[in-house]
Amino acid sequence: MTYDLVKVSALGNLAAPTRDDLLYLVNEPGGAPASYRSTLQAVVGGPALLIAASDAGAAAIKKADYVCDGTDDDVQIQAAIDALPAIGGTIQLSAGTFNLTAPITFPAKPLCFTGSGSMAQASAAYPSVTVLAWTLAGVGDCITIAATADGQSIERLELAGDAVNTRYGIYLASGACYKSFRDVAIRDMAVAAVKGDSGNSQNYFERVKCLDNLEYGFSMYGICNRYVSCQAGRGAGLGAGGVAGFMIHEGGTSYVGCTATRYTVGFYVSGYAESVSLFGCHGEQNIVHVQISASAGVEPKATTVIGFLGADATSAILGAFVIGRSFGVLFLGCHVKDSASDITYDISALAEVVTIQGGYTNDATPVQDVGGTRVSIHNVHGYVAQNQGAAAAVADGGTIAHGLSGTPTVALVSGSLASEFVSVTGIGAANITVAIKKHDGSAGTAQTIYWRAWV
Repeated sequence: MTYDLVKVSALGNLAAPTRDDLLYLVNEPGGAPASYRSTLQAVVGGPALLIAASDAGAAAIKKADYVCDGTDDDVQIQAAIDALPAIGGTIQLSAGTFNLTAPITFPAKPLCFTGSGSMAQASAAYPSVTVLAWTLAGVGDCITIAATADGQSIERLELAGDAVNTRYGIYLASGACYKSFRDVAIRDMAVAAVKGDSGNSQNYFERVKCLDNLEYGFSMYGICNRYVSCQAGRGAGLGAGGVAGFMIHEGGTSYVGCTATRYTVGFYVSGYAESVSLFGCHGEQNIVHVQISASAGVEPKATTVIGFLGADATSAILGAFVIGRSFGVLFLGCHVKDSASDITYDISALAEVVTIQGGYTNDATPVQDVGGTRVSIHNVHGYVAQNQGAAAAVADGGTIAHGLSGTPTVALVSGSLASEFVSVTGIGAANITVAIKKHDGSAGTAQTIYWRAWV
């Protein structure tokens, strides 16, 4: 028996296929057919349609299914998307600039929306970038993603707004799930580069670069979304401001290797956030790098920050990390340097259960704690959390300097004379006060006191 090898791309569509022409798809070997497709191309993900920009190369224009003229290019792009069958497919955009005057909407079908070349911001150094540039007459969102279709993605292109009417670059409608975004640059949006409404979940963002968006890079509600090597930054021309690079109202969400620059807050873990984790993230020239707080009833719960690197926080009065009304915060092995306020961890009286373990800071005040509940600080460079010693010639009512960076929560003392009793009568920001008594209650003898205290 011999076989002829034929490329899938060489297989044509059958105008009127019979049952014998169809490829069976089955759930299990030997099972009943689950569905039929007339071409292998449909089986592996639907057709691919090429759209050429008005300034694309001659080769791209020649083979394109749709060619734009540089005016209202949204018409051809939306037409190509709508032309895909129900099983979806790929929209391939050529290199070049597409000029759009209306939003693009993803329908409820699988869709890969991809550009060409580098994801870097378009410039003379990167001429092969696909740029979609919007100028809208009224307030709108550049791309709206439907909630009802899995398997949608945006890759390898730049979305450019007009900084006035382009509200969001990508808007994830409520319930949008299982979308992916890779190698995308989004700039000059009036509110946020990416906005996710409540109920979106399990979406994946990798190397999404948000530049010069006025209020937020990402403003996200949702569950179990993942962010890897994403960036939210405002250029030197805009300066520090906006609201937050990453505004986080999510649950079960992780940010890995993400960066925020020149926002009021780099990473803002706010209302409804639960089990949010920041791993190896970085903040630079934000007013505050990380803030964890919200109003009563929607406080963030179980926030973990590991290996964060923060530099040059610009607030003159707040710490680089602000921990407000919240429950269960863990900072582990973080490194902060050169904060304008000279404060690293700024803990509010409304914070409950805060643990700070390890790490380094060159700020003069590593921890400013104004009364948080159950705050535990260990092995932070420059912060003395526990100390002990032997103080000589301490009299009844005398004091011992404990040398801790904060007021101790526990202080233990014992005397050097077996016949007398020693106890702690006061704990202050600088000293421990002790009483030394004899059995009859009179003042005891001045003696060496052995002590131990910790914050």
